[in-house]
Amino acid sequence: MVKIGFGGGCHWCTEAVFCALLGVEKVGQGFIRSEPPNDSYSEAVVVTFDPGKIDLATLVEVHLRI
Repeated sequence: MVKIGFGGGCHWCTEAVFCALLGVEKVGQGFIRSEPPNDSYSEAVVVTFDPGKIDLATLVEVHLRI
């Protein structure tokens, strides 16, 4: 399993979309922070996924569209 965080708007709305994808095992919600110097917090989801079932490029595409 692999984890990735996606910051953005309302994490409850994005959580539901990611949960519906085949290959996504778990979606956590809350806040994440990027690396300095741009280290502000953002509402986010942390997506745990199986790269054998869904690839990172697909997850990024879904994130950018929602």
